[in-house]
Amino acid sequence: MNPRIVAKRSCSLKKQVKNAAENPGLKSVLWVSWPHLILAYLALFSTGMIETARGPVYPELLDGFGITPSLGALFFLMASLAGFAVNLFSAWWLPRWGSKGSLQISLWFQISGALGMGIAAYMGLSYWVVLAFALVFGVSLGGSSVAMNVLVAESCGPQRLRQAMSGLHAMFGLASLLSPIICAQLLTFSRWPVVFIIFAIIPFLVFLYGRRIGELPAMQKGTYRSRLPRQSRWAVAAMIALYVASEVGISTRMVFFLKEIRGFSTEMASAYLSGFFFMLMLGRISSAIWQWPLKNTTILYLSGVSSLVCTVLGLYGPPIFLPLTGLAMSVFFPCAMAYISEIDPEGKDQLIAESMIALGAGLVVIHQSIGWLATAFDIQKALWLVAFSLVMSLGILMCRQKIFKISL
Repeated sequence: MNPRIVAKRSCSLKKQVKNAAENPGLKSVLWVSWPHLILAYLALFSTGMIETARGPVYPELLDGFGITPSLGALFFLMASLAGFAVNLFSAWWLPRWGSKGSLQISLWFQISGALGMGIAAYMGLSYWVVLAFALVFGVSLGGSSVAMNVLVAESCGPQRLRQAMSGLHAMFGLASLLSPIICAQLLTFSRWPVVFIIFAIIPFLVFLYGRRIGELPAMQKGTYRSRLPRQSRWAVAAMIALYVASEVGISTRMVFFLKEIRGFSTEMASAYLSGFFFMLMLGRISSAIWQWPLKNTTILYLSGVSSLVCTVLGLYGPPIFLPLTGLAMSVFFPCAMAYISEIDPEGKDQLIAESMIALGAGLVVIHQSIGWLATAFDIQKALWLVAFSLVMSLGILMCRQKIFKISL
């Protein structure tokens, strides 16, 4: 690179930093609270490790308790119901405890739920006891899903939000890449409950780190009040929820699909799931490093359409398209979070919370519906719900200006 260009960029960067120090408004745009950003990143890594582990252990759980896929779907459904219930009351607990305090409480529920599921199953207690602790784990999912995203939104300025959100959800990709690999190794020499017992150590360590850092400055906290009309807010929330339902639907049932329909071994199916999350992580890391010169809505369109194509091809064509679906899906959620801040910078906290409520409802519907359809037909036909969710999400995005009065 030309030395003059390097020197010019260096001077420009120094000038930007100097101006930020002298101008409070510019400083708020560029400001980052790294300890709180790291806490959110570690919390999502912990959540991803345990949440993703449910996919590889799901076939073992069905065999261990001798239950049908319809009854086994309750393993996911109970957690989703609990998370949805917690999200419904986020307007009460989020302003009361703040994003950081709410995240700490969620981590404690995560520890209790993971340990409870593992110990109850290891001791030979009934499936319903395991479901009770799955509900406890679901409380942590609901609380942390709101608290983590709000904490990141409050920990950096708007110019860095898309990259910060991509970095946050890259942690989920990293965790989800490592989790199936570790699960496959653990399942070769021990029973599936041991997975949850060991993984409970991770949120405990994150909880200890969270206790060592203070609260965010008051000036960085959100207003928890959106200026958008209710119809517009719920349009955005539904778009995000339908996408997340598709991502979770394909990731939690991929191992089961590959074993039942394609005849894969547990190790090979888990490797494909790891490939899915590697692609998910790769896409989000690239978005965290590079600021794409595209509008948020353009990125959402590209991600939604390519996800739909890869999903259909993966279900009925070469299975290699299933891991590639992770790459296509990778940028949607971080970009959607940045889109929320773009349409309502002051009230983004309420928009994020309401999106998590819709997300919780979407997960309840997708898990139970896939379970019913897999029992009535087969898992291949059941996973058409993933494609349907993507079509609906894209439809809302296309109609946002005309129907929901969202111009961005």
